[in-house]
Amino acid sequence: MRFTALCSTDSVPPETTSPQYADAAIWQERPSRDVRFLHVKSGSRTLDRVKIKRTYNLNESTVRRVRELAGEYRVSETQDGVVEKAVERLYQEERARQEAEAWTSAAEDPEFMAEMAALAHDFEDHDSWPA
Repeated sequence: MRFTALCSTDSVPPETTSPQYADAAIWQERPSRDVRFLHVKSGSRTLDRVKIKRTYNLNESTVRRVRELAGEYRVSETQDGVVEKAVERLYQEERARQEAEAWTSAAEDPEFMAEMAALAHDFEDHDSWPA
């Protein structure tokens, strides 16, 4: 099987018109696979793994802790991984805090509570509302 026939939208090259390459025409008609965002060796998608070089001014103690977390505690294989995990954790904590704040605010909103009471009334039947 020829790689160009699988991954290219170009026509089948002239040298593939011989009988030994008869199946190349079949592959030519098949939609081509977009390989722009696939890892060269593994073939897996790399969109989530695209790295962007950034520079931040951090305190020496923060840098030391990142190195320690990666080196001694093996929190991640790399220092970048430690930072990514820390940022993801902080992001999730902030989202949870904001969601809790929104629910607290909603519980104090008479209009929202009236709407929830009306919905609960509509689903009072035990066949409709989980016990």
